[in-house]
Amino acid sequence: MDFPLPTTELVDVIFSELSKVFDAQNKHLSYQFTRPEIRDNFTDYLDWLEFNQFWENDCFEAIRNHPNCIQVIDMPVIQNGSRPAPYVFNLFIERVLSLMVNEDGNISFVAYRDDAGVIAIDENYYRIYSIQGQDLNTLTLVNENRHFLGYAPARFLIKDSIGNTEVVKQSPITKALWAFDRLLFRIISGENLEDYAAYPIYSIYDDGCDYKDAHGNSCQGGKITGFNLRENVEYTKDCPRCKDNFYLGPGTILTSKSPRTKDSADLLDQVKITSADVESLNYINGAVDRRKASILNSCVGADREALTGQAQNEKQILSTYDTKQAILMKLKRNIEKAKKFVIDTMGNLRYGPAYLGCTVDEGSKFYLATSQQLQEKLTNAIDNGASQYEISLIKEEIYQNEYRNNPEQMQRIEILKRLEPYCDLSFDQVLSLKDKTSVSEIDLFIKFNFAYFVCKFEDENGSITDFGSLLPMSKRIEVIKNQLYEYAKSEFKQPTATVES
Repeated sequence: MDFPLPTTELVDVIFSELSKVFDAQNKHLSYQFTRPEIRDNFTDYLDWLEFNQFWENDCFEAIRNHPNCIQVIDMPVIQNGSRPAPYVFNLFIERVLSLMVNEDGNISFVAYRDDAGVIAIDENYYRIYSIQGQDLNTLTLVNENRHFLGYAPARFLIKDSIGNTEVVKQSPITKALWAFDRLLFRIISGENLEDYAAYPIYSIYDDGCDYKDAHGNSCQGGKITGFNLRENVEYTKDCPRCKDNFYLGPGTILTSKSPRTKDSADLLDQVKITSADVESLNYINGAVDRRKASILNSCVGADREALTGQAQNEKQILSTYDTKQAILMKLKRNIEKAKKFVIDTMGNLRYGPAYLGCTVDEGSKFYLATSQQLQEKLTNAIDNGASQYEISLIKEEIYQNEYRNNPEQMQRIEILKRLEPYCDLSFDQVLSLKDKTSVSEIDLFIKFNFAYFVCKFEDENGSITDFGSLLPMSKRIEVIKNQLYEYAKSEFKQPTATVES
């Protein structure tokens, strides 16, 4: 079997969906210290360690490929600088030599191999041992440092265990492993069937086999029977020419006996072509799709209709969102507990009593809907006469979903929303209101030429996101809007003709 397995692509899809756990809109992280300047120092230190990237990249990769890994908060043997410099890394379970876990599931002792030798960590000390080769009986203490934490600075990344053991942890796809095995079998079976299906089987009349072996014995129905004079024994063996006809594959030709007389039934045309069973091919492909949908639904809450592109009603969509939300919330609680443990331990090691604690909330408002689903939601809201406030909320959701990793673009959209007249209405909608309400001709003119006026402003003043960055937002909007109106007044010559055009 070749690697990577064909099920790897589905695993990629699952963990791509699960990575949304880091993109919640309302996430919150704060630290409490006795003095604000210490908090700023800790924030800068975590930024220097690329702490957020560590969780989104290293830890998420460990959740996928090493669910039993242990997070260890270690420190350099020799301190450089005025403060200790604790750091965290993921210790894969295959490096662990010894492990002790309390009844509450917390680690009280861990020993593991390292380039420096063997590292042992307990509730009081960091210890380094030298070792000769692989012989644990040759351990010699090299260095010992007390940490004063009162607990071992090590923790399983994932707390959810399998069965009664505290060492074997649940991966987000643990419950679907058997389904993955069955899916792999179905995929391979389908590939095997398609290999045969690409080549039809040809059937022709069997005119008899004229093969003779070295002793002159002829083929009789695929078998050769004779007497070996040299060894003085009888033998029966397969005819090498007929033997090949028992294997079906590309270019296979089967033979059939021809009619004995003119009155005998002719059971075969001169050449008959047997094609693959289309229903069998369709069944295998359908079975693969059904198993993929079932695994997705189990692991991330994705539904069969979402996989196949079939339309869903509102209740189905809400049910899908609820399932996805529940799965992400379970994962995020594991991450929150692990992150709080790491931050608390690093804060205590680096600052001692000056560190008071932290608040870790990975949020609960995840980006569960696709851009296409949100656009459909917006269209339905407009068609059903939803209020402008509801429409603006859906638009805001679309912007946040589309540009969640581009804060500069989100800031630009927020400024443009405040500058454009009637930003939640199209130009045609505003125009239809002209005869019913007092819509300004200048507002209409700016609305119609909004992109042009914004480009003109930026040509003269630079990006609107950078313009007046030291001013309050309300003042920035006022200055930019006044300039847009100056552009409009200078170019607005014939109101009626302009609006009609």
